Amino acid sequence: MLQRDLTIMAASVGLVSAIFFSFGATSAGPEEICLQATPYWDFSEPVARALSAQRAQNVIGSIFLVIAFILQIVAVVVPPSVSSPLPKCLRNCLALVISVFLIAIPGFFASRILEAQATEKAMALSKLPKAPTPQLDSLCKP
Repeated sequence: MLQRDLTIMAASVGLVSAIFFSFGATSAGPEEICLQATPYWDFSEPVARALSAQRAQNVIGSIFLVIAFILQIVAVVVPPSVSSPLPKCLRNCLALVISVFLIAIPGFFASRILEAQATEKAMALSKLPKAPTPQLDSLCKP
């Protein structure tokens, strides 16, 4: 039945979303935390890389989360009597979950591409001349 298949897909996509969010939150090891916690006077490349990675994983996780909610809404709206258009090989719960995870693999690569682009932009911005900030200038004067 389509309603059951959509519910399983929604739960699986929600799980993929949670994995992306969790990976973003737990990917920093002790070395990265130490680098990020070390104060810098100017631009900090380790902090920029960490923020870029977290942003990329959150973007992909958010997309999967929205898809999961859409699937859940459709699953509730579809009458239980409607048969599933999926091939018979995917009507098994485990096969459906595995197929969702396989479809999610490009999301991992997309997050890496987004991370690299964001890091590159941050590095380029760090090299631009900085305008003086009145608040900081006034704090530094005796």
